[in-house]
Amino acid sequence: FLMIRRPPRSTQSRSSAASDVYKRQAISGVSPLKWVTYSAHDVNINLFLVSLNITSPECVLEKYKNKNFDFDPKCPFNSHFASNIIFELHHDDGKWTVKFFYDDHQYPLAGDSEIEYSKFRQILKGSLDPDFIPKCYNQQPDVEPRHEWTPWKITLVVALGWVLIGMLVLTVRAIAGLCRMRNENPSSFHPLNSA
Repeated sequence: FLMIRRPPRSTQSRSSAASDVYKRQAISGVSPLKWVTYSAHDVNINLFLVSLNITSPECVLEKYKNKNFDFDPKCPFNSHFASNIIFELHHDDGKWTVKFFYDDHQYPLAGDSEIEYSKFRQILKGSLDPDFIPKCYNQQPDVEPRHEWTPWKITLVVALGWVLIGMLVLTVRAIAGLCRMRNENPSSFHPLNSA
């Protein structure tokens, strides 16, 4: 069986090519691999559950409004640490099928607990946007990226400014205090004075 999670952005192209090789090897029956794993953030897992119609934004919102955080297999949400999505790929009687699990609970895909691999691919193709890379990573080749002043950036700049001003005031007061002490007792500040 295969356990598949979204690869990190830095290895996306390499990992995608490797996944294609593994997939072809698995389907042709020559793959030495029994397990493939990827890592993802909780947001990616939640969006993946929505794209497969395992959950919906409406049911998650309703759970938050009602403050009902109990596990509900009809509306899984809020992926926690070590949440996992498992796709089991089975080969029986010359037919490839897929089973789907989320956190050790099996969920139906397209109404069936086990669906044909070709149908599974159609489900995934229907939920993917062919232009997702430019949209997700905001890659616009002819446009320079804009740096907007969001409220948290403004707050950070103001806070850092106050910290720097405070450090400057403390430094000036320390120097003024040393000068005052030197004027009151000049012998104690002589470099050759051993006392």
